[in-house]
Order: sequence, then C-alpha cells, then structure tokens
Amino acid sequence: MTESEAKSIHTLIRELQSIIKNSQEQWGLNFPKGQGDKGDKSDKSQTNIAIANAVHTFGPVNLNELFEEIPQKITLMREIITQFKNNMLTGIQGSEQSLSNYINQLKKETERLDSLAELKDSIKTCKSLALDACHDNSTAFKFIIQQIESLGKQLGLLIYHDTGEPGETVLTMSGAIIVLDIKYDEILNRIIKVVVSYATDARQNDKDDRVNNLLTQQLSDFKQFNLFKKNLETLKTLETMSKLIQPVDCFHCIKCISNDIKTIYEKEFAITNGDVQKILTEGHGIPLFNVDRVGPSIAYWAPKHQIMEIDWKFIKDIIIQGEMHESFRSLHRMWISMEKSRTPHLFLPPGRNQYLLNDELENEIELMENYYISPELPEVQFSLLQAPLKFLHPKEDSTIFASALIEFVVWLDPPVYVSDNVARHIGSYAGIVNRGYFVSSAFQKKDPQTLSLEQLLIEGIIPPIKHSSTSRAPKIIHQWEKKFDDSLYLQVFNLDSKCNTKARRIDRIPFSNLFQVYGLIKILRQQLLFNKLYQSCFNSSTYKQITITRPSKHDHAEKISPDAEDAEAKIQIKVQTVNSPTGLSLDIQLPPKIISPQITIHLSVTILHEDSLLCYATGFGDISNLNEELTRVLQTYQDIPMLINHLLNSLLKPQNVEEIKIEETKLEETKLEETKFEEMNIDGINIDLNLDEIEEIESNMMIDENIMNSYIVSFN
Repeated sequence: MTESEAKSIHTLIRELQSIIKNSQEQWGLNFPKGQGDKGDKSDKSQTNIAIANAVHTFGPVNLNELFEEIPQKITLMREIITQFKNNMLTGIQGSEQSLSNYINQLKKETERLDSLAELKDSIKTCKSLALDACHDNSTAFKFIIQQIESLGKQLGLLIYHDTGEPGETVLTMSGAIIVLDIKYDEILNRIIKVVVSYATDARQNDKDDRVNNLLTQQLSDFKQFNLFKKNLETLKTLETMSKLIQPVDCFHCIKCISNDIKTIYEKEFAITNGDVQKILTEGHGIPLFNVDRVGPSIAYWAPKHQIMEIDWKFIKDIIIQGEMHESFRSLHRMWISMEKSRTPHLFLPPGRNQYLLNDELENEIELMENYYISPELPEVQFSLLQAPLKFLHPKEDSTIFASALIEFVVWLDPPVYVSDNVARHIGSYAGIVNRGYFVSSAFQKKDPQTLSLEQLLIEGIIPPIKHSSTSRAPKIIHQWEKKFDDSLYLQVFNLDSKCNTKARRIDRIPFSNLFQVYGLIKILRQQLLFNKLYQSCFNSSTYKQITITRPSKHDHAEKISPDAEDAEAKIQIKVQTVNSPTGLSLDIQLPPKIISPQITIHLSVTILHEDSLLCYATGFGDISNLNEELTRVLQTYQDIPMLINHLLNSLLKPQNVEEIKIEETKLEETKLEETKFEEMNIDGINIDLNLDEIEEIESNMMIDENIMNSYIVSFN
C-alpha cells in the first residue's frame, strides 16, 4: 500500500470520529475535560438522562444522514484493507500475519493522531482563554480572522485576500455557488461589512441586504461567532446539496417557501385588519426573514404574559419592513431549511416560485397534467381565512420535476417537549411514519434513561440528589409555593408520582410540502399551552426545599425546619396530567380551619383542539355557576395559581361573608316590617311594638359568623 492509500484510512477514521463528535455535540454530550470522574458521575448521569429524550428522528441530529454516512466510511475502510490484502500480499508467505501487523500499525498511528488532535484542541482552548484575559484588541481580532479562515477551509471554501483602501482588507471565501466577502479594518480592528453574493447568474437576484446585515452583526460580536458559523454552514449545505444532487436548486426551493409564507401572512393580515397578535396565536404565524438564522422562519406561539408585554402596533411596521426586533426572540419560532433524506422528493421547476395555487393565473390543463391539489384535511382548518388555501403537489409521473434525496425541515427554537402520542401524531402528519424510517425503537421501547414529560418540564429545578452515608441525614421535601397579596392562603403544589407521561424533545421536523406546516403548528400550540399551564404550577420561582431533621434516640418526632409555614394557612393542591396535552386535573384540599369537615375542590382544565381552554369546578357545594368565570380567567392569564386564587377569593374571602350577612339582615328586616304591618291590621286591632322589642327581634335574626362558615358550603 502506498503512503497516499495509508493516509486515506487515517482520513476516513478522522472523518468518522468527526461525524460522531459532531452528533455528540448536537445532543449535548460534549463534556468538558475531566468530567466523568468519580466526583462528577451524578452530573454526567443527569446529562445522559436528558439526552435520551432527544435521540430519535425529531432530535437535533439527522439520523437518516448519520445512518448513511457511518456505514459508507466503514465500507470504504474495508475496501482499502481488502485491496491491500489482495494486491499487495498475494503470494507472500505469512500474508495474514503481515495484514495483521499492518492493521496494528494503523491502530497505533491512529492513537498517535488522536493524541495530537487532543493536544491541538487543548492548545486552542488555552489560546482562547488567554485571549479572553487579554486586553490587546489587535491580538484578539487577529485570532478572530484566523478562526474565520479556519472555518472556511473546513467547509471546503477557497480563501483569498485582497487589499483595498489603506488599512482595509477583504477576505473572500468562495464556493461553487456562494461567495462571502468579509471587509475588515486592520487598524481599527473591526469588521466593516459582510456581503453574500452568488457565483451563478441564476442567483444574482437573490441578494438580500438583510443577510449581509445579519452576518455582519454576528461577526462583529465574537460572542455570536457560533451563530455565524451555523449560518455559514447552512449556506454551504444548501450549495453542496444543489451541486451534488442535481438538478434540484435548494436556494430556489427555499425562495418558494419564503414567497408562500409571505403571501399567507398578507392574506391573514387583510382579513384580521392587521391583528398581528391573532395571526401569531391562531393563524399561520408571523413570517420572519433572516432573524438570527439565514432564511425564512415563522413565529407561531408565545405565552400570554409575553404577548401582553409587546407593542404590537410598533411590531406590525417592523414585520412589514422585514427588520429585526428584540421581542422576536421571546416568541416560539420555527426556522425552515433543507436536509438530506432517505426517500426521494419532487420539487418545483425553476419557472414556478410558489407552492400556493393562484386560481386566476393558473393554466388548468397544465395543472391537471403535472400537479395534485392539496386535499382539504379536517385537521387543517384555516380558521382565519374565508376560503381554504390550496397547495400544489408535483405528480410522480410528470417529466417537468426534479427528484432528489432532499426534504424540507423546520427547526424549533426553542425545542418543544411533547408526549409520545403527540410525537407519533407529528410523525404521521409529516409523513415520517409512512415513509418507513420513524426510528420505531426509540418510541416503542421504554428507555430506562428517558424522562417523563412531567420531569422534562421541571428539569433543572430540583437539585441532584446527594446520597449520605449517615442514617440521620436530613429528609428533603420538594414543593412549590405561591401566595398572592390579596389572599390569606398559601398555595402549595405537589407533584403526583403516578403521572409518568412518556415524552420526547422535538428539535426538528422534516416535511415535504408547506401545507403540512400549519397542521404541525396547531399540534405544537396545544402542547405548548399544556406545558405552560403545568409550569405555572411548577417553576423555579415557586420552588421551595424543606428540610426535615431526622430524630435522634432522645427525640420523639421529626423536627421540621423553623421556616416551615403554618399548615393551617396552606391550600394543598395535587396536580395530575390527563392524557397530555388535553387536560389537567387539580385536587384542592382546604385546611380544616376554613371548613369542617375538610372539603376538596376538583378543578378540571380541558385544552381543546382550537387552542382554547375550559374549566370545570366541582366540590365545595354547588359551584358550577363559576365555571364560565373561571374559564374566562384561565383564557386571559393562562396561569393555574392565578385561577385558583380567583376561585378561592370568590369563595373564601371575608368580604363575601360580610356581604351575605348584610343581605340576610336586610331580608329579615324586610320580613319584620311586613309582619309588623300585618299584625297591626289583623281584625282591625293595632299592636304596638316598642323600640326595645324591635331591637331584640333584630338581634335574634342576625346570623352568627360561625353559622356563615357552614353556609358557604352551599354557596352558589
């Protein structure tokens, strides 16, 4: 075997290691050096458990590409070794031993290369730390330029340097389609401008200043270098797929999607009279272009408290102008891109720029020959639009379409925790299950390291358990407490250990046509609303850890920490998930001092498919008349503690008792006057009652406060 052939194996091994390392980093498994020692095992275990929920088709790693690349690398290595065995060792005595020696030599050389690679990474880390502590801007800026060059070379871009005006240099990174010109000032140590252009004439009209401004901003702030890296990798990936999997033009495909989401927004904007907030929560979402990530994205949901903090009149103009605003980052967004697929898909020809059907301009014969029209699926009801949207689907037997192993994908920012049932629903709707690679093992087999949905939603709140060797170690109780200024009572929320909903973390969802996106948005909105309600009970701001000291042999009972609240002032609330994400059940246990005997209120929160809420309250007498009011409060605030506080105030606040006493007194006084009038006129005989007698009667008719507490049980 020649030296170049030997290097080929080393190259393949390093590429294979790089693939695995990149996947680990995307899953969050890039542990710092030294982690995993005896003292850090619990932390590493916690990380592994969280990652288990993301290793599936909708996780951050494209498993289809991973399943394809790893076997390819291994196959190539086997072919090289087989070729060496057959061509170089044929007829040589002891050829098997020679092959074994060669393989051992490869292993040793690989180990040396690994050691060098680890040393190289350590040097980079030391250099980075030194630059952080260095106040010499010139040195730090030179390091940034080196990092940019290194990134370009890793992506296979050609690097050129050109000098312009005094002190200014242009760093050009060129690919087959994209060209990146980075102008920087070596004297002032700053990035002046980043310009993205295209090497092909067909793409010249796709230049966008918003892309240039985004990359300039990210490169000017080294803290955002990772975002710049991701965006450059995205552009390079689109270029690579367009080049290798011809004749599909991925840049054109993304432009088609961008045109569609912009057109849909304009339709909904007109119908709602510019109600952007309604479009965000009920429509197809707000289209955003080149916000943090290059390309189109959709803002599709936000909690009510965040929505109320945004100036929508101002945001409306920002969206029309296509500019960036900081409030966009508080919204749940999905970013649209493309990736490799295991099954072929058809894409629109260059002459068509939208998947949306325009009835007025379409050639009916051409449509019938080449396209299907998207079916009106019952789960996709475009509630804000008067007429359903129609999307084009290329026919497989048509000759005008390009086919490739590529598909669209939406990346969720932030990722969304969903139940297994919802994950299956997403997979079915996006066509993943039907295409046969929905990684069934990840969903059908119960992984002992996976967390439940309830655990995922409170992940990071409860500190890791520290085991103690002493039998008298304090007992820790985890609970969540919330108290409102207008309430006398402390709400205490308790986790239900029986609630163990299987769950997954959704980072990305592949799809084939834009009409699927709205259906995915509706599914995600319902899960997010459920998650928000659950986290309104269990969150870091309401979390409290209570320590109970174990009794010694001289003690007779456990000693509770001195800061424990008086149990008489606590409302105990047990939260249960009901077929997530369709509902929550809350058992509200009132303390004995409020009512005797103790009574539980059952509060059921139902989440409908239309992204609305209903509330049903039972117990504590007949309180069904409060359901409509409670539903209104829940829909307005999307907050369980606030809902319970409103319920308790309606039933328990002293003002209500006084009002009832006043009403009862007025009623008795009225009856007394009527009785007096009747007695004075019976058989023509007038009966005189002196003032002392009237006061005595009124005093007897007054309702005792203790009696009122019993009366509230039947309050309606």
